[in-house]
Amino acid sequence: MSKALANCERNIKMGPVNLIVHEGPVMMHLSRAPAGQDLRTYDGSGEWVKIYTLGIEIRKELANPVFWLPHNDGKEAPRFISTIPKQTPAGKYLVRVDQVYYGNSQYNTAPQLFPACAQIEVVSDTTGDLPKGIKIPENLQMDQPGMTSKYEDLPNKYTYPGGPLWDGETLVQDYPPHWDR
Repeated sequence: MSKALANCERNIKMGPVNLIVHEGPVMMHLSRAPAGQDLRTYDGSGEWVKIYTLGIEIRKELANPVFWLPHNDGKEAPRFISTIPKQTPAGKYLVRVDQVYYGNSQYNTAPQLFPACAQIEVVSDTTGDLPKGIKIPENLQMDQPGMTSKYEDLPNKYTYPGGPLWDGETLVQDYPPHWDR
């Protein structure tokens, strides 16, 4: 198990990944093991709080201006680096990173998840609980926000999957940049 200091230079780094073959976001969630339970036996049935999303960038100079950063136009994928918010309470956590190939609702294509998990211990002076999160796999099903979309709805009518994003202080809706922003 790795130790991670909240909001410091020891960020969580996933990768390198040679290639991500599907367009879609990469997101990272934390789930704290219940008090008194060994992290090695924790099944992740608690709540998961999203702390990171890498998704769309608008590149108006391209023929297809909706550019998925994790996919990187089929080239070598970037490293995914997330800072654990400094307000994260000390404790033992599961970290889950998912690359989501969102399904196409127009053709009833199911989404696909490509998960990776790790166990960490957060060292922090903060006590208390994380904000309310989501349940996995329940909130990553086909009928949940961001798990399916029509291509023409990107980015303005799309919400990233996995629930709201926690910035360490508040939970905010997790949207990609819109054309008009």
